[in-house]
Amino acid sequence: MIAVEEMIEQLSVLISEYEEFCSVFPPYWGYGISGSPVSQSQEGMEIREEFLLRSYRFKAAIHPFTTPGDSYQKNLDDVSSDVALADSLLPIAKALRADLQDGRFRSVSEFIHADMFSDFLEIARELHESDCKDTAAVQADTALESHLRLLAPKHNIKTVTEKIDPKVPET
Repeated sequence: MIAVEEMIEQLSVLISEYEEFCSVFPPYWGYGISGSPVSQSQEGMEIREEFLLRSYRFKAAIHPFTTPGDSYQKNLDDVSSDVALADSLLPIAKALRADLQDGRFRSVSEFIHADMFSDFLEIARELHESDCKDTAAVQADTALESHLRLLAPKHNIKTVTEKIDPKVPET
């Protein structure tokens, strides 16, 4: 899958860049400690900003593969928001990359389909709450059928792809 390979490459680049940066500027030189001489110097503030920039890039790379309640999302939520953030995100990024390389993750398209399915069901829920029950039922049915059609091939289940016109009697 191209998207997964691209994700692996993106994580690899971010990990390499961070490790190279840390070989020059170790993360715990007081950049995040307010009042420390290092954090108050111009160079210290610039280095702290670089650590934060790398943290945000890690989070942006990891986030698309997380879902509410999964271990990666919990790990992201547990990480503090200081200079140590990038240092804490490094093992998460490495673990995610390893899981992607080992094929332990669903494809990006499955994440997108699941997200769209959730959105369509939310629309159906809102229609139902607005007393548009027929429209809500059609919306939910369409979302469910689409999602099942996308899941079927993964589980080697054949689906009917031709449309049958209900007005024309079969012979």
